[in-house]
Amino acid sequence: MKRRTVLAGVPSALLVGSMAGCTDLITGDEARFEAETATVSEQARSDTDYEEQSVEEDVRERNFEQVDRTVVVVNMLAEYSRSVDIGLGLSGELARFTVLSTPQVEIAGQAFNPIDDLNNEELALRLQKQYDGIDNVQPVDERDGSLLGETVTVSRFEAEAQTNGESVEVFIHIAQTQSESDFVVALGVHPKDIEETDRINTLLEGVQHPA
Repeated sequence: MKRRTVLAGVPSALLVGSMAGCTDLITGDEARFEAETATVSEQARSDTDYEEQSVEEDVRERNFEQVDRTVVVVNMLAEYSRSVDIGLGLSGELARFTVLSTPQVEIAGQAFNPIDDLNNEELALRLQKQYDGIDNVQPVDERDGSLLGETVTVSRFEAEAQTNGESVEVFIHIAQTQSESDFVVALGVHPKDIEETDRINTLLEGVQHPA
């Protein structure tokens, strides 16, 4: 199983359609909104054996031809992984943790962000809808966690991930909070055959924003 197969494209799927329903707010020139980077601390990575894979921009642009305006939203994605072996020839960096920061958009004095309007289950369903490598997402349970100093709800879901022609049962952990003018979403995915909850909790506590 290749390194990025389970989670490649998943965080971006949460952002699809992020500028829908905003045409009535838009007049004038290009509007650009940029998120601060959210990352996981070096200590949390060391404690969990996760390694940084990438920290990169995810740029979303939408043109509104009827009012001749472009809105550009710059999100930040930080991705981490841990190598695991679940047998049957399936091994590699299959345990993954991603932190997404997306800015609050304000136009004509009105603020909005599509992720702010979604709870954890709705985020999971958006992920399933937009990313064809994840199917059959079902809620499992919820727990309290710590994200950026706030007590948040961490929702766990089970799902099927398609990778290299194989179907792997996975758990998805999702938590979110607002930090200054950004919304921060943390997402962990790992095979159900490994126990990863304690590591996910440690990574959540280690999220820092701005980095």
